[in-house]
Amino acid sequence: MDNFSTWVSDQDISIQYLYTKYLKQNPDVELQKRIALEGYGKYLLSQQKSDGHWGKYYYQPKWTSTHYTLLQLKDCGVSPDTSACRNILYSMFEECQLPEGGLNLAKSDMKSDICVDGMILNYASYFLPEYEKLEPLVASILQKQKSDGGFTWYDQNEGDPHSTICVLEGLRSFLASTKDEALKSKVKAAIQRGIDYFYQHQLFLEEKKYQKLTYPFRYFYSIFRFLLFAADLGLEVNDSISEGLKLLSKKEKNGFFTLEKLYKGQTFIDFSKVGEIDPFLSIYGNYIFAQLK
Repeated sequence: MDNFSTWVSDQDISIQYLYTKYLKQNPDVELQKRIALEGYGKYLLSQQKSDGHWGKYYYQPKWTSTHYTLLQLKDCGVSPDTSACRNILYSMFEECQLPEGGLNLAKSDMKSDICVDGMILNYASYFLPEYEKLEPLVASILQKQKSDGGFTWYDQNEGDPHSTICVLEGLRSFLASTKDEALKSKVKAAIQRGIDYFYQHQLFLEEKKYQKLTYPFRYFYSIFRFLLFAADLGLEVNDSISEGLKLLSKKEKNGFFTLEKLYKGQTFIDFSKVGEIDPFLSIYGNYIFAQLK
């Protein structure tokens, strides 16, 4: 870990902060304040246009859109009171929230996408934890949980892993921000049903496409991503998680994790190239092993 901490000291300020948050379990507020002024955070914020958007609109084009940039800024640890993020989020809810509570980020007339709604809830609960329009979004999401505990934007009765992990992360983020005990109870129950969905499928351990180490996660499921979620919740290690940890341990080398896959598309930043040590995966990977003992 000495070599790892030395490596961290040479990384972007976001990685230095995430190291204190995840591995030291003592978030350094002074480091967090610098994220908007240096490195990844500063650059992402500098790409915001005069109309408040990144990219062309809330969801166009994919990875440089307002939606995915807000998700990345949250992941980078930028302060939740960052006005640039809060202000465009107010606009997003005013312009895109549908009567049923979900949000349509497209310019066409369509229903909300449960997978996107989950990601919105993830970063909106971080940047606008006090916002009253989060509760209708949560209510909409809870109503769409399938009988198997999963979620999906497909026209089917079973959940899919991509939508489900995005929704679970969103509900987890909301759980940390709400003070409504009755709603907390409902959210916790939905999260447990979602976790059981993954257990029913043994975390999809046998599917090689889900074994790849990739970051940013975007809207895609991976075993690594579930293990990170499990670490955040402090889940008990069962057979499925144990097998997932075995897979992950084979990819670890001296505390570091190498990027194995990137999703195609225009980006603002490539944090690493395939075959290189990835800073986010390395922080998250060590956190997973520390929490899921």
